[in-house]
Amino acid sequence: MKLKEIELESFAKINLHLDITGKLDNGYHKLYSLFQLVGLSDRFKIKITEHEENEFQDKIQINGSFSCSTEDNLIYKTIMEFEKHTGLSYSYSVEADKQIPDGAGLGGGSSNAAYILYSINKLLDKPLSDEGLVGLAEKIGSDVPFS
Repeated sequence: MKLKEIELESFAKINLHLDITGKLDNGYHKLYSLFQLVGLSDRFKIKITEHEENEFQDKIQINGSFSCSTEDNLIYKTIMEFEKHTGLSYSYSVEADKQIPDGAGLGGGSSNAAYILYSINKLLDKPLSDEGLVGLAEKIGSDVPFS
């Protein structure tokens, strides 16, 4: 496979209304909410290549201003869930220009996860159907499917 890459923009959202209506088996809350996208966004450049076992290079490289470790990053977790669900194995390089502040209640992490999930599925010739994407998004986070 030759290098596949895409640039994308992931938008913030605000919660206009939120009711927690229960708890799901995965530990997340069941929500009824009303969101509105806003103009603030993060920009990403994703490169996907064949995965070669190399002890000096991580399979998933994420560069940007994040307040957490790579393993705790929702982008990392999204890519890992995608590969687990599809059985695929590639190397990923993600360059992030973060503008949505962490912990500000603007859904930046969920939005990032949704756009990354959709984009890698598209780049890898859609191994997941639309329904499969929504199901996987729900496992990643309760508001990820909205984004």
